[in-house]
Amino acid sequence: MDEKGVMLDNGLNVIDGTTYYFHNWGGMANSWWRKDENGNWFYFRGNGAMAKSSWIEWKGEFYYVGKDGKMLTSTTTPDGYRVDRDGKWIR
Repeated sequence: MDEKGVMLDNGLNVIDGTTYYFHNWGGMANSWWRKDENGNWFYFRGNGAMAKSSWIEWKGEFYYVGKDGKMLTSTTTPDGYRVDRDGKWIR
């Protein structure tokens, strides 16, 4: 619920400086990837908070999300590792 008591739903919401995603039925996304309308992927941790500037382990693979929360693709991560076009760490 927001400060007015209205249920948060259907999109991104920032609460105390942390970004969360709520489904259209009001449930908070957790341990979940979301693809936006521009094709960017974002990961929401088990507590619902959007991951930023960190590695995510997903189904035995590793992905890096930047400071804006977007998964990096076809580049070098800030800590010097390469990720492919799908965002997977190149070992």
